[in-house]
Formats: sequence, C-alpha cells, structure tokens
Amino acid sequence: MSDARLQEKLSLSKPQALLVLQQTHFSQRGIPVLYSDGYYLSDKFEFSIVRNVSE
Repeated sequence: MSDARLQEKLSLSKPQALLVLQQTHFSQRGIPVLYSDGYYLSDKFEFSIVRNVSE
C-alpha cells in the first residue's frame, strides 16, 4: 500500500495498492552499476517475468 510519501510523489488522493519492482543491473563482470525502485498502480499494470540465464 502507498504511504503518505508515495501518495504525494505519485499524486494519489488516497492509499492504493502498488506493485513494487526493485532492480539491480550488473555489468558483464558482475559489478552492480544501477539500482532502481519502480512503483506501479496495480490496477493499471500487469507484469510477466521472463528470466534467462546465459552460461
């Protein structure tokens, strides 16, 4: 659920359920180079996850 801080940042008039996507991107050498938190209104987005592992 959105808290007061997220409601303000996302211009929400009341608490709403959110999908939270936390991502860490790594370089080819395995070094983390980017981290992000994404917040999405759960009634507006649908996520599917496909994971691939290269050997």
